[in-house]
Amino acid sequence: MGSMLNKSQKITNMVKKRKYLIKSIIKWWIIYSISLFFGAYILKKLVILNPLLNLIFIALIVTIVAQAIKSHEFHKNIFKFKRFIFYFLVYANVIWLIGKFIFPETILQAGPLSFIFLGFVISIVVQIVKKLKLRDHTINWLNFLLLLLLIVANSEYLALDSIQSFMENTYNTSSYSEEKQLCPMPQWEVPVIISTAEFNPENINQKSIRVIDNSIWRIENRFGTCYMGKYRGQHPDWYYCDDMIVSRWDTGSSGTINHRWYTAISAEWNLTDNNVYEFNGFKCENGQKVTVDKDETNYYVHVTKDGTELKIEY
Repeated sequence: MGSMLNKSQKITNMVKKRKYLIKSIIKWWIIYSISLFFGAYILKKLVILNPLLNLIFIALIVTIVAQAIKSHEFHKNIFKFKRFIFYFLVYANVIWLIGKFIFPETILQAGPLSFIFLGFVISIVVQIVKKLKLRDHTINWLNFLLLLLLIVANSEYLALDSIQSFMENTYNTSSYSEEKQLCPMPQWEVPVIISTAEFNPENINQKSIRVIDNSIWRIENRFGTCYMGKYRGQHPDWYYCDDMIVSRWDTGSSGTINHRWYTAISAEWNLTDNNVYEFNGFKCENGQKVTVDKDETNYYVHVTKDGTELKIEY
């Protein structure tokens, strides 16, 4: 009789543990998904185009939100910096792996379903990690290995001037060859100028195309109408032209294709003292890497400032 009661108690405990595990997975699935939405929203406002900085930023947001909730649930101070770093590196590597092998796109271009799926994967991985009951000295070695993996996997995006590119809201540094740029570097030797009388979209397109290295970049969509500054961060007496789309191949060290890079370009033209407009450079946004597979058609979609969509087939 006693053995039957013990067996029944074990089954009851097992059921309780499974229910608790399922509830925990669902709870953190929701938390991680919301954190990813929140982080991506902030990233879009900051317009950071370096994929590694995007990855670090989004993983940091998820880590901070998770730590804040844990601190709220437990009265004791359980914060441990090495474990904070460990989970940050776990989140970053999971996000990178999913983006690399399942959703071939930047975190900024991921849709709602991608965030929900990613949140679910992270919640499962974290539950597995908790089951392992890792000790502190093991965490130290894992932090080293996870950091090494993150750096090696994203080494093409490392540069000493990445902080400068973060502050300038662009990623267009001379330390990279044109084949690795995320935004075209204008090819010019003298200033590109247009008189006020000749300033129109057609001339803008012609002048802009000439300063883009067309041996690397392909023009997918030309500039539409140009307008005087009217949005936050713009000069009211400068002209701005949006919605040019360009793309290029990204290849590995062996010369084989990794993916194709698409980005939307804006051009700035400032009015000089000589009453002519001078080209002030490109700014890029909504960069996206896409994997081009045989017999598969898809679209790069760019939403313009007026809300319309530009669809580029690839």
